[in-house]
Amino acid sequence: MSISATERRPAPSLYLKPDYRPDIDGLRAVAVLAVIGFHLFPSYCPGGFVGVDVFFVISGFLISSIVFRGAQTGRFSFATFYTRRIRRIFPSLVVVLAAFLALGWAVLSGYEYRQVGKQSAASAAFVSNIVLWQESGYFDTEAELKPMLHLWSLGVEEQFYLVWPLLIVILLACRANLFWSVASITACSFALNVSTIHSHASATFYLPLTRMWEPLSGALLAYATLRPGDARTRFLDRTVRVGWLTIAFRDVVAGAGAMAILASLYAITQEAAFPGWNALAPVGGAFLLMSAGAEAWLNQRILAHRALVFLGSISYPLYLWHWPLLSFARIVGSGTPPASVRLAVIGLALILASLTYYLIEKPIRFSKHTATPIVLLLTAAAVGSAGYVVYDHAGFAWRFPQDNTVQNNNDAFAAYVARMPRCAGSLGGAEQLSYCRVSGKGEPSIALFGDSHAEHLFPGIAHADRERTWLLIGQSGCAPIAAVRSHLRGNSEVCLASNDRILATLVASSSISTIVLSSNGPYYISEAESYTPGYTLAWGPKNWMLEFASGGRQGKGKKDIFAYGLAKTVEALEQAHKRSVIYIDVPGLPFMPFDCNKRIRLGGLSPVCAIDRSYALQQQRNYREVVARVQRDFPKTLVFDPVDYLCPKSNCNLGTDAGYYRDAHHLSLPGSDYIAQFFLSWLKSQGL
Repeated sequence: MSISATERRPAPSLYLKPDYRPDIDGLRAVAVLAVIGFHLFPSYCPGGFVGVDVFFVISGFLISSIVFRGAQTGRFSFATFYTRRIRRIFPSLVVVLAAFLALGWAVLSGYEYRQVGKQSAASAAFVSNIVLWQESGYFDTEAELKPMLHLWSLGVEEQFYLVWPLLIVILLACRANLFWSVASITACSFALNVSTIHSHASATFYLPLTRMWEPLSGALLAYATLRPGDARTRFLDRTVRVGWLTIAFRDVVAGAGAMAILASLYAITQEAAFPGWNALAPVGGAFLLMSAGAEAWLNQRILAHRALVFLGSISYPLYLWHWPLLSFARIVGSGTPPASVRLAVIGLALILASLTYYLIEKPIRFSKHTATPIVLLLTAAAVGSAGYVVYDHAGFAWRFPQDNTVQNNNDAFAAYVARMPRCAGSLGGAEQLSYCRVSGKGEPSIALFGDSHAEHLFPGIAHADRERTWLLIGQSGCAPIAAVRSHLRGNSEVCLASNDRILATLVASSSISTIVLSSNGPYYISEAESYTPGYTLAWGPKNWMLEFASGGRQGKGKKDIFAYGLAKTVEALEQAHKRSVIYIDVPGLPFMPFDCNKRIRLGGLSPVCAIDRSYALQQQRNYREVVARVQRDFPKTLVFDPVDYLCPKSNCNLGTDAGYYRDAHHLSLPGSDYIAQFFLSWLKSQGL
């Protein structure tokens, strides 16, 4: 089907015109303010991230209007379309990326700067969403420490617009019914989004196939406003002209759209499966607001207000600037800055966004120089290449030699564990586990069972104990607790299945007589936003789920569920005549070790890299109650307390600049060696 200019009829006022609409700029302002509100005060605006979805609908409407109008008049040009996209997107983006690459050189450690380089290169190539999808996981860097995190949405948009105009041209050439074709693609994308949100949550969030239904919703609205008059789209024409979008109901429609968006800001949280069905509210809200027309009272009097229109006009550079500034403030200050600092940062973002818009974006966007798009492409390629060079050269860590200690600790730990022999195939599905290593060549006589907090003990033990062979066995993110599902909004069966398999292996082993149970127990039963104060993990302890594997036990909190699971593990081992040792966790730190070195170059902005014994005990209070409960029920169970050796007096020995840690709660090789000597001596004193 083609859209013929001769088929068009004069559109009454209820149809949206392709002319400039200030209310859409106002809606842009609402979207960017929602995102900023979420980043500033997530507890007050928990669903503010849906502002991105509103942006998608607006973008789909405006860009598709251009494509449809070009096709309608027979004057659509791919070269013109992509030239306009380059002039619109590249100027502000290049400035922001270059600015933070320069700033990062001055203040960021090698590790941090390397991440900024990687993110900048990915953003310049519009593949940031794909990179973030591949990075997502239990050990991924905290979201707040990724200055270019927000550019995933730009990647989704530009990947969509690479193929969208071509798809329209193909559909027209094939004489397809354009409306029903686009509606079918929209429905398929939405169905894919809903069907994969639980099984592939990260991919559903980041990839364009499961997000394209959002800009396509705006595209359908854009198509309706052109009112092509084709007999095959008469159903749509009648619906728009006679049905729910009549003049009498436009204010109701606008109000419903506004309520849907406002409800999304407070009802949808990070814990929700998103996008999925939940994204219908902000997407539908934006659709309704725009479909109500510029004459709707809310659109005319509120969204078209001069202040909102101004914010909408600078919304793109404001979106680009605000998050890197907040992220750098967190990095430099070693945690979430106070509200006054965050507000000052947003004030600075407003100033920079205004300057960027009026001095850079507008002049370049409306420049008549034909070479401008080529220059912009080359500049973006240069900035992206610079980012890749930073990434490839490990963030030029030589700039701050004192930072190398932290990175070397991470590299050395990974290298040491990688050298340890893997488990033999007789250990039952070991290849499916995150950790399965042995410390020597003989049959293991003692096992270390747990998550990454078992793994970080293993190098020191393997290095110091030459008399026997140890087995390290466990699953990342899975405490050694039986009959309990523990998960982070993902596959709740992974930990349950792996722990069942591990327990069966340990029970069946004729050589293993003692099992040490070690995990980041305080993390799993915490209700806090983050394990480390100041760093809010999207997968933090507040979001970690614990539930009984079988029903009939209602009203139990995390502490009770964890105690039940730990007791079931000990019970299974005792029934197999195995000795259980519970290793109470090392204390987590209220800072990152690599922040300690920033004191040297940032005038003491970083925290004091020390904790005391009272802090360590208070942090672990709930977990210690769990361990005491299990030991009371199973008196043969032994308990080792590393805090007695790390913090024998009032202050804790964390090594020089917390060198015993490689992050806020994992030991480094020196830390593992340090604790191992005390642990092995204690085991010997217990006759083990």
